[in-house]
Amino acid sequence: MKGTIEKALKINLDPQIYGTIAEIGAGQEVARNFFVAGAAAGTIAKTMSAYDMQFSDAIYGAEPDGRYVSYSRVNKMIDREYNLVLERLENHRPEDTKFFAFADTIAAKGFKSAHDCHGWLGVKFQSNPLEQPNKIILHVRLRENSNLQQQQTLGQLGINLIYAAYYLAQKPLKAIESLLDSLSTERIEIDMIEFAGPQFKHIDNRLMAVHLVRCGLTHSVFFTRNGNPVQGSDLLYRKHILALRGSFRPFTIVHQDMLHCAREAFLEENNFREDEMLVLTELSMSHLLAFGNLDETDFLGRVDTLCKMGFAVQISDFARFHELKCHLHQFTKKQVSIVLGIKNIVEIFSHGTYEDLTGGRIEGLGKLFSRDAKLYVYPKLLKDGVIRMVTEMTFKDEVKFLFQHFLLNRRILPLKRFNPEIIDVFTRDTREAMKNGDSEWEEKVPEVVAEVIKSQKLFGLKQ
Repeated sequence: MKGTIEKALKINLDPQIYGTIAEIGAGQEVARNFFVAGAAAGTIAKTMSAYDMQFSDAIYGAEPDGRYVSYSRVNKMIDREYNLVLERLENHRPEDTKFFAFADTIAAKGFKSAHDCHGWLGVKFQSNPLEQPNKIILHVRLRENSNLQQQQTLGQLGINLIYAAYYLAQKPLKAIESLLDSLSTERIEIDMIEFAGPQFKHIDNRLMAVHLVRCGLTHSVFFTRNGNPVQGSDLLYRKHILALRGSFRPFTIVHQDMLHCAREAFLEENNFREDEMLVLTELSMSHLLAFGNLDETDFLGRVDTLCKMGFAVQISDFARFHELKCHLHQFTKKQVSIVLGIKNIVEIFSHGTYEDLTGGRIEGLGKLFSRDAKLYVYPKLLKDGVIRMVTEMTFKDEVKFLFQHFLLNRRILPLKRFNPEIIDVFTRDTREAMKNGDSEWEEKVPEVVAEVIKSQKLFGLKQ
């Protein structure tokens, strides 16, 4: 693994690489690393920072939403700087030059402010001389407590990004993994990445996003209802969240009923409009990796079916419900509630679930139910044909009064308007019917889901 200065020097000594660096919000550490490495005159045509908002708007144009730390802003920065370097230097540099423009826009720790520290970084670059450019854009969350530390971290990350663009672009997964060379997730988290341009036309950015979780660069990534990767705040900001965890292999009519019932109850219980809430379907990495390596077709198929149903999707590495819920509150101050089954309630109240927490079960439940969170619980069909509601559950003495507390205070709510005619539909049985060529599986999934499964031949479907 090459260090930051070693990478910067290699770039500086490459006579083909030439471009500009624009940094806003955390010093000029990326440019500084090139200068510290030496021979920077061979790489850098210009460095700049436009901290004043009027200067920044005059250069890059005002953002309609007024935000300066955004995907739109970093895109405008690399587009303008790249166009300028081409306009001014293309006819004055050797024909084998590969031009680039790097930019970042950062909300770093301020002298008095206590805002969320995050930012966007991007590089627009030619993989080969005279070719159309490519882009790599990423979003980061800064974990360190001082502005100086954050500046240093971003300086290292910027060098890693430019190095990856020029020396690892043909191996995008390796490029992603290299972004934290000389860094750690205790210092910075990369929670979104986007590849674009002719070099990356074969890449599916959804797979790149899930690789961020796989290799530990972030705890979760998000996809819009259209299936596009999105930064968490852009999706969840100011939204009330109703989340359903599952393997969704496939998404069945029971999942559909769970969300339908929970959505109605969520809106009634909290008295807010439907456009103020977002339904989120969450997949755990443990579900995606249940059979070893990631099956890309299987993963993309699950995302496609969920998006066709009109749901946003989250991929995370969280094993426990309180971890998921607390993570979602990083992106919204509104209510976050979860719809689940009775089996999950048993897990939630189990002492073993929280053995690693100092406060044990009490700490875990406190985190889960904080900020007025609620659990909407779908009933269970027992072997004798009886339907059990969450209100009928029994626990040992050590936990039964704790369970009753949350039940009586309406933090655990039974879903009563379920469809009893479909409660015997199970994901496992549906998948077995698909593998055996039994056409009855189509009755157990929504019509749009069946269409995706048949068109993509998903989940072991027998032809």
